[in-house]
Amino acid sequence: MSRSATDLEALRAQINERIQALYPDGPENLLTPVAYVAAGQGKRLRPLLTLLSAKAFGGSVEAALPAAVAIEVLHNFTLVHDDIMDKDDLRHGQQSVHAKWDDNVAILTGDVLFVLALQELRRSAEHVDQMTGVFAAGALAVCEGQALDLAFALHGLAQATEKADYSVTMARRAKVATLRLQQIADAVSIPEISKILGIANQAELKLNNKAALTQAAENVQAAAKQFAQSHDGSTLEAVDALIPTSDQFRGSPSS
Repeated sequence: MSRSATDLEALRAQINERIQALYPDGPENLLTPVAYVAAGQGKRLRPLLTLLSAKAFGGSVEAALPAAVAIEVLHNFTLVHDDIMDKDDLRHGQQSVHAKWDDNVAILTGDVLFVLALQELRRSAEHVDQMTGVFAAGALAVCEGQALDLAFALHGLAQATEKADYSVTMARRAKVATLRLQQIADAVSIPEISKILGIANQAELKLNNKAALTQAAENVQAAAKQFAQSHDGSTLEAVDALIPTSDQFRGSPSS
């Protein structure tokens, strides 16, 4: 093995050790799935690129490690929730969280990972405010993605006039996306999100409803585009209230 490959493996080991130590104490029904995700066989490309970029610009691995780990944990949060929506049963060579446990456990596990990512980011010695702003922009992108995913599900259901199994999957996906958007709408007053919810709630998720569902999907896409053009992460500050605090899970952050 070359020296560069050995160095990468050493960095990957540091990242894995840090991730696996993030949530050492809490309820068993959260400790176990969080540890399960942390032990997954991901390639850790995002944190590795973060550390290598820091070194390339004269920074140190130690200073960049909290941000690198935060990025990876945030990424895993999105994967856990995406697997629910997409009904994916495998992730990183093992069962996805919702497949191994259930949807409720997977939702809570993803929420905990989001909290842990923010906690880890704030352990950085400098540039915390700027990095938190980047994370806020990421939260905005997630909201936009939920809206676009809803549009995709409506389009899929519109096309599923002869594929009952697929239509059930798309209808379920649309309902999950609508639920997540409703949580966001309850926390912030954004006209575009309210408009998207109105469209979703009026759409009849059934077979042989192609024209109406296609129009609903196009209307959602238009509202999502308007949302993306009109807002930045600062308008979603109240969405932080949706994120459980570490106190609620009785977890102790690692030192």
